[in-house]
Amino acid sequence: MEFRHAAYSRSIFASGALQAARFLLGKPPGLYGMKEMITAGSAVTRLYVSGEEALVTLLEVPYDTARIAAVFQSIARENISVDMISQTAPVDGRVEISFSLPRADLDRARGLLAGMRTEVVTEAAKLAVEGPGMETQSGVAARFFQAMAAVGARIHSVTTSETKISCVIDRAAQARAVAAIKEAFRL
Repeated sequence: MEFRHAAYSRSIFASGALQAARFLLGKPPGLYGMKEMITAGSAVTRLYVSGEEALVTLLEVPYDTARIAAVFQSIARENISVDMISQTAPVDGRVEISFSLPRADLDRARGLLAGMRTEVVTEAAKLAVEGPGMETQSGVAARFFQAMAAVGARIHSVTTSETKISCVIDRAAQARAVAAIKEAFRL
């Protein structure tokens, strides 16, 4: 094992070396860098919250990419921003598509979706956690869902990527959910 560090004070070097040694304790053999050590405590470094959201779910949409694209094109032409798009797997040639949008744009979006079966959550909040270490640390999703469950936050929709988990919950649970996330990830 080799540690390299440039410092102007031996105490800084010793502190960093001790922190690295504590990090490596019990780890399997491998090559570890500063990124792994820094993100070991919490891979999540940011929490984004918006309490002015709505969630629209399009029900029983024919599984036709061109038709789905046309729906989002009509929304885009009205300058309505959508986020958190998720789609179910096709069943009998149909899918369900959910997306979040600013609550202020909901009535205009509903007008564009006339004739389509929809479910809408109007009093929604969007929470997102992100961080550069999420893709390499296991258990982030488990801690996120445990935090939501602990405060009874009902998740209506969730999307993930390597470095981000976003969800739409009832707006009434927003403050409790934010506090739980901050505690779970030491933000």
